[in-house]
Amino acid sequence: MDLSEVLRNFLLISDVDEKESDVYMPLLKDALRNIKLRLKDKSVKEEDKLRLNYAAAVFAFYKYMLLKRAKNIEGSFSAGGVNIKSDLDASVKAAEDIWAGAKEDIADLLLDDNFYFQGIPSFKCCC
Repeated sequence: MDLSEVLRNFLLISDVDEKESDVYMPLLKDALRNIKLRLKDKSVKEEDKLRLNYAAAVFAFYKYMLLKRAKNIEGSFSAGGVNIKSDLDASVKAAEDIWAGAKEDIADLLLDDNFYFQGIPSFKCCC
């Protein structure tokens, strides 16, 4: 997996300017680390790197949108006297949906972290 490719993908899907990308490097590194920790096989095949880099960028984007919402940074601009304001909740939901799709695309490479074993309650007779 390649941090520069993750950055390139992140810049494509976010509204972050390349000059500001250093600020978000911890998000990108954390996304890479999280995905690497969940890999079934730590030696990644060359043909899987593209998917993993994209998924790491999308995961970083999702975290980025969560941070924007937490900081309550509204995306807005004016055009011809009309103010346009983006809905952060809708943007976070969209980022979450994109992340879910990217995670599904690499599911064959990840450990199954959604499965858990639940015991069957036993019946005790008072006889």
